[in-house]
Amino acid sequence: TTDGVTNEDDAVIVKRRPTLRGALVVGARTTSGLIGVAAAVAVVIVAATLPIPSWSTTAPSMVVTPEAATSRLVCTGAPLRLADDTGADASTASAIATPRTVIAGDGAVSVQPIEQSNAGTGGTDDAPIVLSIDPGADGGLRLAAGAQSSLVTSGNVQGLATQTCAAPSGRQWLVAGATTTGRTSLLTVVNPTNVPAVIDLEIVTESGPVSAPGMAGIDVPAGSQRVIPLAGFVLEATSIAVRVTSTGGNIVASLQSSVIRTLEPGGLDVSMPAGEPSTTLMIPGVAIDDGPALAALLDRGTGFEDAITSIRLVAPGEVQAQAQILIVPDGMTAADAVEQARQAPVTEGGEGAASAEVDLTVAAPRLIEVDVPAGRAIDVPVPNMGTGTSSIIVTSTEPVLAAARVTSIGPAGTDFAWLPPVSTLGPESVVAVPGGVAVPPGPAVPNGVAVPIIADARLSIMNPLDSDAEVTIEIDGESSTVSVPASSAISVPVEAGSTVRLLGAAGLVASIVTGGNGMLSVSGVMPPPAASRPVTVYP
Repeated sequence: TTDGVTNEDDAVIVKRRPTLRGALVVGARTTSGLIGVAAAVAVVIVAATLPIPSWSTTAPSMVVTPEAATSRLVCTGAPLRLADDTGADASTASAIATPRTVIAGDGAVSVQPIEQSNAGTGGTDDAPIVLSIDPGADGGLRLAAGAQSSLVTSGNVQGLATQTCAAPSGRQWLVAGATTTGRTSLLTVVNPTNVPAVIDLEIVTESGPVSAPGMAGIDVPAGSQRVIPLAGFVLEATSIAVRVTSTGGNIVASLQSSVIRTLEPGGLDVSMPAGEPSTTLMIPGVAIDDGPALAALLDRGTGFEDAITSIRLVAPGEVQAQAQILIVPDGMTAADAVEQARQAPVTEGGEGAASAEVDLTVAAPRLIEVDVPAGRAIDVPVPNMGTGTSSIIVTSTEPVLAAARVTSIGPAGTDFAWLPPVSTLGPESVVAVPGGVAVPPGPAVPNGVAVPIIADARLSIMNPLDSDAEVTIEIDGESSTVSVPASSAISVPVEAGSTVRLLGAAGLVASIVTGGNGMLSVSGVMPPPAASRPVTVYP
């Protein structure tokens, strides 16, 4: 070992004693580093306080309003039965009456029959028809409407059926029908497009969703009609709702219902789509022409249980709905109807006013509260509504579907009508009133005197708004103005087969009630299709 040097194998570590000069050098270097860091921090602080230049640019774009395309309405054609003229071949549908069509609107409307149908009506006067409405010269949307009416007075299936021609879409709900003994429900699907459609069915009953072979992947060729008996999927169902979903071409679905009690015809109806589930639904035009006669019909007992006025409710989701049904007679406000109904409420199951002494010669308000189980359809009876026309308002905690069923009885026989909810109207609408139907000799009243069946038609207008509405009604060119009080409804006589234009009816709902002497049918007034909206286009 030498002074300051240590030898360890191959490593040599030299240790020096600290000197004053070394200490000064280290101190200077440390000071310089601190000054550099401080300067850098100062630069950052100053930069953060200075305004930073900004640049922005807007992507090039242009607003384009698509040209209005030809719009279409589909009228479903003749009523059908599951048999031929001899009563044989009960698995095949065939026409039983040729419908009368009424068309209303601006400008020319072309009419084209559907050429293919498994009911054998393709290309005939009984076929569904497609109404094509071209846009105006300025490219704007033209208003148009269509309606059909059919009267069947012989055979097992009898009654009056009217329907409003509807716009095609990819998904539609139908709320009507039954498959119990003597009840027949025929689903008809029309594809008016040039594109084949494949449809899937979802059926809900009082027992819940239906699962059966053949409900998916049903072909509906372009330009064709497909008739499907619901009894092929579910039997002995008293409450039915069907959702039809199409892939490919848009479709129009309808549901024909008929009733026969033993050998006695009980009516005929064609139901159009009921719209989408909602928490608020409105049904105008609930007409009972003879309350005492209807009560007497119900007293006949077995087989007539479904002749009672009822509201079908469907909760298609996974949550139970708490629904309230308010029935408001014409000329009465909703608030007054609630107050009067609470004096003799009808609760779930139809108790309350049903057992009280009621005047069946006048329409009575009703307030019903009911739970609608998730995934099920239920029928809520409304006994003793009395003679007159009313509107129904359904409110619910969850989106539901609804439809009202009304029975009529008179010298011409017994009939019924299903009434789905209707959508609110725009500032201007056109209405095709179903035409009067030629009545063959008979049927006869007990003394042998023949009676007419189509006696009248009336426009039922309901105002759900908080202020009165002044509505101008033009009927075949002659106009008049009516006041529809807030939260109330009125009925206006119109001539069967006429065309009507409504002005100032924005936010209101309406339907056409047709019939008389026991025959009854109700068709909703549809709002015009939506006009093309401006679209912003980016490159």
